[in-house]
Amino acid sequence: KEYDLSFMENAQLMFVDRTGASLVVEGDDYVHSTGDYHITTNFYQSSTPKSDFHKVCHRYVAGDKIMSKGLEYSIEYGESVLAAMHQEGFWGGTQYSNIYDLEEKKVYLYLFHNYEERLELSLEEILKKGKKVQLKDLFKDTEEYVAYAKAYDRSKEICHTLADYPSLDALNQDLKELESI
Repeated sequence: KEYDLSFMENAQLMFVDRTGASLVVEGDDYVHSTGDYHITTNFYQSSTPKSDFHKVCHRYVAGDKIMSKGLEYSIEYGESVLAAMHQEGFWGGTQYSNIYDLEEKKVYLYLFHNYEERLELSLEEILKKGKKVQLKDLFKDTEEYVAYAKAYDRSKEICHTLADYPSLDALNQDLKELESI
């Protein structure tokens, strides 16, 4: 409550300790875990009535359906939850997922909703290195990810080109000329 977190207006960060207690920071608000598990997707639980959680996000429903049947503490169980909750779409959807084993101090990473390839890292080693790493560089390229990355880079190019236009009128004029060719 002491800090202005409004710069995180469209972000969420989840923190979990070894006991399983969790806290999700949502912009300038936060939500503590209240049960045996804590699911978060792309909506703010702090501003959504709990009775509406199942109406707001089908991915939340998918995770809750699995986890409400009983928790299992295995990497494979975590992968099944991630697979059920991931998002796909034009802009790529879920870019990466992770599972933290706080007892063993390990992190399991998955790139671009590919739960067939798991990268196991030691949390202690990651913290020792302290250097920035591109997640995509740790994984083998998949056809799906390469296609997404190319489309993403092309979209960025187009956006930069459009941003360089002096006006919307100039852009419309060029589009009309292209259509007449």
